[in-house]
Amino acid sequence: MTYQRPSAVTPIPRGFPYLGLWTYGICHVDMIPSTTFITTENLEKPPVDVYNSKFLMKVIWNSDNPGAAPEGETRVVRGVTYYTDEMQTFEVDPFSANVGPRDRVCIYHESLGMVQDLEDKLDHQEHGLAALKVLIDAIEEKLDDQEHGLGSLAALLAELEAKLDLMKLSQLFSLDFWSDPQEEVSVTSGAGDKALPSVTVEDLPAGATIVRAVAMFKFRMIENTNAAANKLSGAQNIQVRDDTPGTWRDAINLVDDLFSLAAATREGGDVVVGDNDISVEVDGNDTYEFQWAQAVVDQDNLNFNDVQTGLRVYYRI
Repeated sequence: MTYQRPSAVTPIPRGFPYLGLWTYGICHVDMIPSTTFITTENLEKPPVDVYNSKFLMKVIWNSDNPGAAPEGETRVVRGVTYYTDEMQTFEVDPFSANVGPRDRVCIYHESLGMVQDLEDKLDHQEHGLAALKVLIDAIEEKLDDQEHGLGSLAALLAELEAKLDLMKLSQLFSLDFWSDPQEEVSVTSGAGDKALPSVTVEDLPAGATIVRAVAMFKFRMIENTNAAANKLSGAQNIQVRDDTPGTWRDAINLVDDLFSLAAATREGGDVVVGDNDISVEVDGNDTYEFQWAQAVVDQDNLNFNDVQTGLRVYYRI
C-alpha cells in the first residue's frame, strides 16, 4: 500500500481507531522533539498497557524535512502514558533522529511486521523467490542432463538391476532330503530289482528352480553271509523316478566288483553319492521312488543293513 503524505492544511479527524492491528497518529503540535517519547494528539484512549511491547511505531512523514531520518524507521513501543483521552505519549526504542511536532506515525501490531518481513524476504534478490526460481531452473537443467541427469540414473539403475539378477542366478542353494530307514536290503546271486525306501522333497521355497539333483545311498553295515568272498556281479544302477509314476532314471552307477568282502565278513557302511544329474525327474516338491535295478552278487547273500536313500537338490530363487 502506498502512503500519500498529507499536506499541512489537510484536516485529520480525531478519534482514529485506537485498538486493532494498526492506527495512525499525528504528533502533538507542542511536543518536545525526542527520539524516545512521542506524543500524539488524535488517538482515543485504549485499555491500559495494550501497546506495551506488542506494537511497533513507524515514522511515515517528517514534517520539517520530508524524507529525512527518522522517516521510514520503525521501533518497538515499550509503553504509553495518557495526559488526556486524546493526547498520549508513547515510549519507544530510540530512533536515529528526533521525532517532532506534526510528524506522522503509524502504530501497528507486530504480526503485520512479520508479514512485511516475510514479503521482504520473498522479494530478496539473493535469497528470495527469484533466487529460488534460479535454483529450481538449475536443478531441472541438471536433471535433464544426458550424461548425469535422470536419464543416466535410469540407465544406471537398469544396469544395477541386471547385475543383481546375475548375482541371484549365480547364488546356488542346496537341501538334502532323506527317506525313513529300511532295516535290510539283501542282494542274492539271482538278478532282480530291489525296492528301496522313497524320499519326499518338501518345503522348497516358492519360485525355486531346481538346477541339479543327485541321489544318495546310505547303509550302516554291510555283511557277506557266504563262506566265500563276495561282491557285485557286473555293473548295476540305483534308479529314481517320480511316484506318478514317472520314468526310472539311472542315478547312482555301481561298477562291477563293488562292495567286495571276504568270506563271512561284516564291515561298517558308507554313503554312496551319485554323479548323475536327475533334475529332469526331480523337479519340485514331490515324493520320489528308488530301486536297485537288477541287483546281483557273486554269492548268496550280500546284506546291507539300516539303509536310507536321499536326494540332494541344488536350486535358485
